[in-house]
Amino acid sequence: MKKIIVNTIIVVTIIINNRFVDWYGEERKEYFAVFLRKGFTKKAMEFGRGRGFLLFTLKDFDCVERDYQASGSN
Repeated sequence: MKKIIVNTIIVVTIIINNRFVDWYGEERKEYFAVFLRKGFTKKAMEFGRGRGFLLFTLKDFDCVERDYQASGSN
């Protein structure tokens, strides 16, 4: 239950604070991304996606890490 409350607070804070930033009106479109280590609840995913949020977990970045290691850049 505690995880759901924290996730909700993060998303609501982003929505509220967006109103205080000048995004240049219609000149550009903003996107919001939320990154969580362990993932999202089903309700959090529905809420975020329904409002255009990009939702990521660490599993979404597994291929980035593999490509980085394969390139020898580490």
